[in-house]
Amino acid sequence: MPNETLQAILDAGLHTFARNGYGAARIGDIAAAAGIGKGTVYLYFSSKEDLLLGVLESYIDRGLSIIDELGLVGVEPEEGIRVFLDAAMDLVAADVDFLSILEQRIFLSDEKLRARAEALFRSMIERLVEKVGVHMRAGTVIDYDLEIVATAVIGALASFRLYRVLHPKEDPKTSRKKVSAELSRFFSAALLARKR
Repeated sequence: MPNETLQAILDAGLHTFARNGYGAARIGDIAAAAGIGKGTVYLYFSSKEDLLLGVLESYIDRGLSIIDELGLVGVEPEEGIRVFLDAAMDLVAADVDFLSILEQRIFLSDEKLRARAEALFRSMIERLVEKVGVHMRAGTVIDYDLEIVATAVIGALASFRLYRVLHPKEDPKTSRKKVSAELSRFFSAALLARKR
């Protein structure tokens, strides 16, 4: 568990990068938002780029924790899909700013950031492939290219932001529940091998 100062820096970085964009974000602004001095940020991160990667890594680590907590023994695949999507949607709904960061061109224009972000997301996709693969080998999930399916699942979670844009007056908790339930129904119907 990260210490309070580190977590404050990561949270301030997340919101500052989302609000101002990577290019306009300043370490001083992030430090002020975290309630610390600029020098303290540099005790944890060597550069703004390093801080952005720290924000990304922290978020991905939380996503990996959700995947790792999925117990497969004795859990029906449909229940596993629902539990995963509920927990993952909670993460996405809690930090919609993270999706704003991913939409920024910095990950396309800076090769080092792009490569690091790709490696982090690939680890999440590989972990999800591993979990779903257990059910595929057991015959309870249809045989698909699991890397594509896992990528689609993670991409579908980002649809929450678009849904909120299209339904701004809807209560965010209601939106979260609705999107999670519909994604669960969709992926269950698409993935689960039905007994004949």
